[in-house]
Amino acid sequence: MRRSSIEILFYMLKEVVESVYSFNNTDNIEKDVFIASDREAAIKHLKSLYPNLPFRKPKNATPGTRYLYLTDSSRLWYDYHHGAVTFECSYCVIESSVIGEKNIIKNSAGTYCSETCKTNHEQMM
Repeated sequence: MRRSSIEILFYMLKEVVESVYSFNNTDNIEKDVFIASDREAAIKHLKSLYPNLPFRKPKNATPGTRYLYLTDSSRLWYDYHHGAVTFECSYCVIESSVIGEKNIIKNSAGTYCSETCKTNHEQMM
C-alpha cells in the first residue's frame, strides 16, 4: 500500500481528573484535526505548541496532569473542523458561511445564522 505525501491527524489534549462523571478519570481539554507531511512533523508541531507534555498518560498521573493523544484521521473529520460550509438560515432565509460544520448553529427544526434567529424560530414554533 502506497502512503500519501500528506497525513491527516487528530489530536486531543487531555487532563487527568478525579471525578465519578469522567470516563477513565480524564477530560478532553482540546480536540482538533490537522494536516502534516508525516507523523514526525505532526509530533514536532504539537511539541512546539505543548513543549512539556507527554504523548500518553503517565502511569502515576495525579489530577491536573495533562498529556496529548495523537492518531490518524480522515478528510471527513478535517472538513468537519476546518472546511467551508454554506447554508441557508431557517428563520431569516439568509445564506451564511462558516468554517467547520461543527460551528453551525442547529437543532431539529433547522440551521441558523445566529443564536438570535434560533431563539426566535423556537419561540415562533
